[in-house]
Amino acid sequence: MPITAEEFTRQLDGAHARLLNQRETRRNRFFRDGLLGNGEIEIASETFHPADILAAMAAETCRIARAESDGKYSEETAETVLLHYPSPIALAFNAFRYGSKQPLARLGFMRDTWEAAVSVVLAFLFSECAARNCKIFEVLMRDGPTNNPRPIRSVDLFSEKVATRLGCIEGILLYARVTNTPLVAAELIPVEIIGEMRRLNDIRNGFSHEQTKSEKQAEEIIDECEPDLLDILADLDGLQQVRFYRLHGISRRSANTLEVEPLAGHAIARRVYDIPVHNAAVALCAALALPGDLDPTCVQCRDDLFLASPYLYCANDNSGHQTRILLLKRIRLAEAKATYEVSGYSTTRDVDLTRVQPEIDRVKLLMQP
Repeated sequence: MPITAEEFTRQLDGAHARLLNQRETRRNRFFRDGLLGNGEIEIASETFHPADILAAMAAETCRIARAESDGKYSEETAETVLLHYPSPIALAFNAFRYGSKQPLARLGFMRDTWEAAVSVVLAFLFSECAARNCKIFEVLMRDGPTNNPRPIRSVDLFSEKVATRLGCIEGILLYARVTNTPLVAAELIPVEIIGEMRRLNDIRNGFSHEQTKSEKQAEEIIDECEPDLLDILADLDGLQQVRFYRLHGISRRSANTLEVEPLAGHAIARRVYDIPVHNAAVALCAALALPGDLDPTCVQCRDDLFLASPYLYCANDNSGHQTRILLLKRIRLAEAKATYEVSGYSTTRDVDLTRVQPEIDRVKLLMQP
């Protein structure tokens, strides 16, 4: 059953306040856990949390301790992203944190991190919808926070515009929540985050489309945006439960087992592992070609396996020994090409549309009643 534009708007009322409350809850839990030490303190048969005692007895000391805790929380978030988030995000974030000392270069890497986060969420969401055959032709979406909701269109599914991608994500997550559609993505990614992602995207558009910045201007933008980027990455901590893999084949040694290369964290060393899967996943992967220069990827979340293509592929580098991750950037129908961005390297690669058309068609089926 479709949701109305009025219901769409009503569901998102207060989203920003709810998001800020969720963030404060996480930070406060981190602060309190850090002070807990050997446990709660017992006084005259009553137990007290050290944080409550500190707040009551030394408010200024508590404020300073909380500020230090928030800084540590942000640093631990950064390390978690580097080690455990899907590689497209981790590679770009590693380049932002450690790839250069030049503000202009770091500004570009920060933009890449932001775009990778949106691309990964989009790939996860659409891959699960396609695998579960969750039709989305009744979904409403917005092109921006001030736009009226409108029906989603097939062309939106492969738009290169980040704003449109965010609109698709928001619309499908909201539709799943209102209609109780069983999507794991809707459990792991809070729809409330999309408003903040849009705000950061507006800032990104500003420094991406304006004239070349000076080093000083770039540094000021980074100082302004880095805390927001870290907050959004912390909001996406559910992605730690999502495993992206490059498919290397079906194991010949064990039944119902795939040979895969994990795409997690910023490390680029290739490691191929066996993972157990259901019969249906083996049958699905058995039909896929593995040419080496455009290998399909899959997403594993809980007990389910989904294909992440056409949004994400993998290829060998020039040496043949390391993997490059390709994120869909745009489809150019007039030239029969699909352009992919090489994650973490700020370069692009064109692919003949015929090579990815079957996967594009598979996603387009979601728009059919």
